[in-house]
Amino acid sequence: MVEALVALLVLCLGLLGLGQFMALQLRETRLANGRAMAMSHIDYLQAALSLNLIAPDNADPPEWKTLDQLGMPQDTALQGALAAVFRSAEDPAQVGIAMAWLADENAANAANALLPQTLRPGLDCPPLHLCHLVYVHS
Repeated sequence: MVEALVALLVLCLGLLGLGQFMALQLRETRLANGRAMAMSHIDYLQAALSLNLIAPDNADPPEWKTLDQLGMPQDTALQGALAAVFRSAEDPAQVGIAMAWLADENAANAANALLPQTLRPGLDCPPLHLCHLVYVHS
């Protein structure tokens, strides 16, 4: 009888560990999916730049804009998506495209999990967002 209870306890601990592993995998998959969607939006903005559909922001520091302010449809899969398109201070032939999206809209302690991130002088990642910055030639 005791052996059966010990075996049941070991089985329960194993299932809890497996559940935690699956939750971690789901979180990492969501982060990777968000980064892939952000890269897709960066490609779209790069194409819009080359077709002169949008112009780089000349303000210093550059402003974060929503996707619909840049003429893109608001993506419901990439929650809280923001973009900044600006000229490089070092090379006038380069344009910086920065994307920001909510890190984890369901995390209660997301504010404690993310440290402030400076993408370049004058351009900080918005609070509770993950950011990706790419420089392209215009």
